[in-house]
This record gives sequence, C-alpha cells and structure tokens, in this order.
Amino acid sequence: MVLASRSIMSVFTRYGKCYMFNAAEEGKTLRTTMKGGTGNGLEIMLDIQQDEYLPVWGDTEDTAFEAGVRVQIHSQAEPPFVHELGFGVAPGFQTFVATQEQRLTYLPPPWGECESKALESGFFQVYSVTACRIDCETRYIVENCNCRMVHMPGDASYCTPEQYKDCAEPALAKLSAVESSNCMCRTPCNMTRLQQRAVHGQNPQQDFGPLPAEEVQQVREIHHRQHLGVGCVFRGFELRDHRAKESLRGGRFAG
Repeated sequence: MVLASRSIMSVFTRYGKCYMFNAAEEGKTLRTTMKGGTGNGLEIMLDIQQDEYLPVWGDTEDTAFEAGVRVQIHSQAEPPFVHELGFGVAPGFQTFVATQEQRLTYLPPPWGECESKALESGFFQVYSVTACRIDCETRYIVENCNCRMVHMPGDASYCTPEQYKDCAEPALAKLSAVESSNCMCRTPCNMTRLQQRAVHGQNPQQDFGPLPAEEVQQVREIHHRQHLGVGCVFRGFELRDHRAKESLRGGRFAG
C-alpha cells in the first residue's frame, strides 16, 4: 500500500508525540483493502536514529529503556493507549503482525454490566474502556493539579514542567495504584477486538551485492542499530461476530 502523508496524523500519548495511520477524521475517507496477506496492508521502514536518544535523568512510570518503537493496532473508535496496549518493535528486525477482526456484543443491565452511552464529558463520541480511562485520568489531574497533561483532552491549561514533576506525575501514579476503585470502566456493549499474531525476521537480508567485506559489516551494523520494519496485514477476511443473548426462564413460557 502506498503511504500518503494525508493518511497519517500526529497524536499525543503518555509516550509523547506519536503517529496514527488511517485514523477516523471528519471529512476523510478511511483506507480499506479487500485482500489479506503480505503486500496488502501497511508496511513501514523506520530509521530510529538511536544515536540521538537523550539520556534518562530520572525514572518515571513512562520511562522507556529499550531502543525501537512501540506500536498499537486498534479500532478507529478507540483512542490510543499505547503505554499499556502497545508492543515493542526492535531495530534490526522486520516485524509482521497478522490481525483478525472480532466484533463482540454484550447485554446491558439488567442482564449484563456493559455500557453503551458516550461519556458525559464529551471528550469522546464513542464509549470504550480506553476512552473511559483517559476521561477518568484527565478529570483527576485537572481536579488535583489544576492543569492537564499534554495527551489529555479538554480545554484546561497544559501542565508546566514543574507541575508535571511536582503534581501530575505523582497524582497519576497514585491513581493507577488504586484505579480499580477510582476509575470504574465497564465493558462496552459493542466493541471491535483485533486479534494479533506477530512474526519476527532479521533485517536486512544477507545479500549486499558487490560491496567489499568491510563495507558489508558496516552496513550490517548500521541496519542492526538504526533500522526496523513493521507491517500490519489482515489474516484472511473471516469476521467473527460474538453476541450475548438474554436467557429466558421457563416460567416466562407458561400460559
């Protein structure tokens, strides 16, 4: 698939500035494919510029020590939550991820505990567990620190570096420690889950053509340290639709 710049948008997450491909944006048509398998999805080669990585001055909950990138494959209806749901792709390797779509339907009360209404804040149009988590964390930081972190929605002022260090980061860590009682996020009544299967291969291949041996070794080292590949394709087009149904008691059939 030819990658056009208009298909990529930047978004801020807990990891900072990230990039989304084929995101749902108003006025833009989503890219689709009718074929599965290699060559019919998204394939990217990246130079991670590891030589320009900054040193870590202090550990935080979001500190990443590995080299490479972190990737999350998710439905357009859900905001990214890459720090918890993403997977790492290391330099020197080509990583292909085959996905299969599952659509799950749960029952609302009184038969189940799912949620279908959008959140009252209006930050997200569609309810999802990740949207609920981000909404909860945003309200907690705004209430306790009078600012919001750069990846959080809303119109509150952004936290300064001092507020990040003295209030926002400690408050978010505290919230995460007791999140089960503070952020009660129900399962959505309708959700799309993408099952993923990853395969890793060495990058690049061994054939470098007529290059001298010393140059081959140098190229190999550069590729191993700096370059990585990641691809995402559909594993066939079998759509699995799982629906919960109300169980009826025998007494309801009595005349």
